[in-house]
Formats: sequence, structure tokens, C-alpha cells
Amino acid sequence: MGQKKTMRVTLSNFLRLLLPTFALRSGPSSVLSQVWTIGTNRLLILALVAVQYASGQTNTSYPVGGPGPAGIAFDGTDIWVANYDGNTVTKLSPAGATIGTYTVGQNPCCIAFDGANIWVTSEDSNYVTKLRASTGVTVGIYPVGIDPEGVVFDGTYIWVANANDNTVTKLLASTGASLGTYPVGVFFPTRLAFDGTSIWVTGYGGAVSKLLASTGAVVGTYPVAVGIPYGIAFDGTSIWVANSSSFTTNSPSSTVTKLQTSTGALVGTYTVGNAPVGMAFDGTNMWVANSGSGTLTKLLSSTGAMVGTYSVGSGPYGVVFDGTNIWVTNRGGNTVTKIVAASQAPHIYCLVASRRFTARRKPSSQPNGCRFMAAILPTVPPYGTASFLLR
Repeated sequence: MGQKKTMRVTLSNFLRLLLPTFALRSGPSSVLSQVWTIGTNRLLILALVAVQYASGQTNTSYPVGGPGPAGIAFDGTDIWVANYDGNTVTKLSPAGATIGTYTVGQNPCCIAFDGANIWVTSEDSNYVTKLRASTGVTVGIYPVGIDPEGVVFDGTYIWVANANDNTVTKLLASTGASLGTYPVGVFFPTRLAFDGTSIWVTGYGGAVSKLLASTGAVVGTYPVAVGIPYGIAFDGTSIWVANSSSFTTNSPSSTVTKLQTSTGALVGTYTVGNAPVGMAFDGTNMWVANSGSGTLTKLLSSTGAMVGTYSVGSGPYGVVFDGTNIWVTNRGGNTVTKIVAASQAPHIYCLVASRRFTARRKPSSQPNGCRFMAAILPTVPPYGTASFLLR
């Protein structure tokens, strides 16, 4: 139940607060209708405004507990960030508050969540660390290959890309026991994705490999359009690969490639920002972190059409979707940025007032519900009530 507060305001002060709030509102929110006032006397005020929050709205950036934030993961409630240059991981609340920072191995790179635990690869320690997501307590440390980077959970097992071994290691998530290390068809494997049946691996050489998750056998190796493939993500139908730089000139690339999951056939190549690295799928769109541009690109996954490009921090790297927002690590700024993933339906904000009135905030999904804009009267808590007396 929402909190309740009572305050006294003069009618003139109330109107002075109300009208500029709507008139000057700008940025990621679009005012779709004007404000009307009916009866500007002491007895009745009616204000109505519709506001639509657009996709790509940058809420804010939050500091993390160590330098060089790289990999990022969502545990169903909180955000986890690997601080590559700090040998730690940071756990953030949905509001961006730091819950805790925990020590792991040297140069932690990537993170995966197995439903209960966080797994962190540490490049210069040649092991992965398993932490309990609820507390951050270390459950175990398990050796893998040389230079472990990418990590992914397939529902039962943890897979780790060993960059300097040209292999992947398969661990039983429940115990950390190693079930095998398998060669891959690419040089310097870096990132992993799981499509429900197979493990996909990016690496140098302009190609990606597909391994059968049940056996670790290489099913096929498939060329991508250009560049050194780096980040990789599955959209439920296709595999997407970020082409970070040109293999021949070592200059940054600006494309991503979409492959057919069943055959590895090329579906298309699409332009994004400079030096794309991390990727995440939000259920409809593919988001790409452009490390050389300081931006995120949003592509419609069904067609590859560009939906938008949004500025974030310096050196955006890892990307994750929390069900509502896109989070990206900014390696050059030691922060993470949270962005609204999808455009929200217009919210109708209304206020009806007599000499004494109660303002209410309700979910817009409720029949005839009105959501009261907190920017007008900050004392009204979300979905709560506040009573006012006009003098």
C-alpha cells in the first residue's frame, strides 16, 4: 500500500508548479497533448496530459565497484558486472545501487548466471569462480584452459571459451566438475552463445563454430561477412555476430552478421556503429554495443532494420537485458548505463481538484486509471496517494 502525505499549497503556487512542468518537459519523453485548465478558481482544476516514454531513454549511469567494467549478467533480480582491471565483480540493484563488490581472479572478463549462481571467467588466473547470487559468497574455483573468456550456461552445464588453447571446457554447473575440453574450429575463441541445442563460438579468422552441446563435437564452422567476430547472441531463431574489426587491416568494423541457426547460412549483414562488441536480445530487437562510437544500436531482429542509435558512456562493452531495460558496461568510464528497451504506451496523467482533493497514482493498465506525474508533485509515491488542501 502506498504512503500517504498531506500538505498545504496555494492555488497560485500550485498552478505555477503545474503548468511549466508540462510545458518544459523534453528529452526522451514526448508530450502528446497540451494541458488544459478548467475553472482556474479555488474550487476546480482539471489538467490532462499524455506522455509517451520512448525506447532508448537513458535513465542514468551508475558507478561500479572497480575499474574496467566488462562482462555483465542479470540474475533475475540484480545486475552483475565484471571489473576487468579491478579483479572484482559488482552486484547492482535494479535502481543501480551497489549491493556489494566481491573478489574473484585476475582480469575477470565474462559472467553467466545458472539460475542460482554467478560464474566468472578470469583470464590471467585460468579458472572460473562460482559465487552464490544471493550473497556473493564464493562457492568454488574451478580450473579450465588458458585465457578463459566467454562463458555460457546451457541449462545444465557451464561452457568456457579458452582463448589461448583454441578449446572450450564443459563443467557440470551443480558441482563444477569438468566433463571435457574440446577443440573448436576457430582460432582464439572469445565468446559463446547457446541456441537450445548447440554452442556457438566466435574467434579470430572471420568465422564462427557450432558445437553439439551434448558431445562437444564440432558440427560446422561458418564464415561471417567481414571482420573478426567477437560478441554473439541468439534471438530464438538466428545467431547474431558482432564483427569487431577487419581481419586483414585490423581496423574497426561497423557491421553485425546474422546466421541461420540450423545451417549456419548467411542471412544478412547490417551496419551498426564503430567496433561492435557486446550484444543482447530483448525479445524483439538486437542491441549492439559499439565500443568505438560510445553508442548502442538497436536492430529489429526479424529484418535487421535499424531502429535507433543511442549514446551511452565511453567504450561500451558488455550488454544484458533485464526484462525491461538494457544495461551496458562502459569500460572507459567505469560505469554502467541503463536504457529503456521498448517504447511504452502513452501514459495519461490527470488531476481533478476541488478545494480539498486527493491525487492518486494508479497503473495505466487499470480501467480508467490515471497515473499522476511524480515530477509535478514529488510527494506522491508510485501507486500511492497524497492529500492536499488548497488555501
